[in-house]
Amino acid sequence: MKENFSIVIPAYNEEESIKNYDALLIPNLEGYKNFEVIIVDDGSKDKTLDEANKLKNKYKFVKVVSYGKNGGMGYAIKEGIRNAAKDFIIVLDSDLTFHPKYIKDLLEAQERSNADCVIGSHLMDKEGVLDVPFIRLVLHKLVNYFYYLLFDRRVHTISSVFRLYRSKEVKEMEIESNGFNINAEILFKLIQKKKKVIEIPAKLTKRKFGVSKINLYKEAKNHMILILKILKWKLFK
Repeated sequence: MKENFSIVIPAYNEEESIKNYDALLIPNLEGYKNFEVIIVDDGSKDKTLDEANKLKNKYKFVKVVSYGKNGGMGYAIKEGIRNAAKDFIIVLDSDLTFHPKYIKDLLEAQERSNADCVIGSHLMDKEGVLDVPFIRLVLHKLVNYFYYLLFDRRVHTISSVFRLYRSKEVKEMEIESNGFNINAEILFKLIQKKKKVIEIPAKLTKRKFGVSKINLYKEAKNHMILILKILKWKLFK
């Protein structure tokens, strides 16, 4: 399994982050053979596409998906999933706030457990968060709490993006969300289908490159809409 995975990276105005992939991402992929990195340019207005294409021209395992209009993180992840060709998919934040060194941990955990989803969780221990803005952390914990009340299984980190999926499961799934709430939707639907989901510790750090694109009001609204949908799915499943 270690030799058969796609890394999906949704990117919107992330030229500064992508410039650092040579130093921070690529070295953590050394030793693997049958894998691909899919950078999804989500309608960026800066030079994200140019930087992604530079990597594509340098490394044969890099693929670039691009389209003109910004669709949101969820939309970009769905495009990455649709274009993924390997048996497993790892979704990675474009700003590398979850360090790529944890990719190895996701792969090894899946191999040990044969899980359908492995979550890199920064909420499993007290030292899992480093210098993350207070308001973002509060929103994240609050959202996770509401989702936790709805889920039939204890999960520490419900709305985080950094995960490994079995490709077949997410490719066959009807995913509605186009925002950050896609992560909670996918997880709920996996649990609803009684798929095996596990978590491993992974530290979340402060963004070092570029600026955050998250609109806290918009994402809180999107999460509330999804919470209502989950209630509906639970009642009428």
